[in-house]
Amino acid sequence: MFNLIRRFSLIVITSLLWSSLQAEELQFTLSKNIDLLTEKDAALFHDMVELALDSQPDGYVLSWENPESGANGTLQIAGTDNSDAYCREVALVRHAKGVTEQSSMQFCRQANNQWVKK
Repeated sequence: MFNLIRRFSLIVITSLLWSSLQAEELQFTLSKNIDLLTEKDAALFHDMVELALDSQPDGYVLSWENPESGANGTLQIAGTDNSDAYCREVALVRHAKGVTEQSSMQFCRQANNQWVKK
């Protein structure tokens, strides 16, 4: 029950977040099989990435799910590198219409607080 409440809370929170992450910077995550995600799926996914990059500690796993489409996924903050710039390594998994995609990438925060894929 706690996990269900936590997941619902995350969906509500991420749905309300304003995304400062530029859409083109996340396009790579949607480039394969983009037609498998609804507009709401993509919005939930982008909001989860933004939330994770901004506020979650290393090792933390966030989940998202769109009950309407059945699409879902996870994101784990794999690590943070402060040596040159504030950068975060993330591991992403998405499931939509029977297709699973996995990727790992690094985002760095710019001086204007925007996240850019490295």
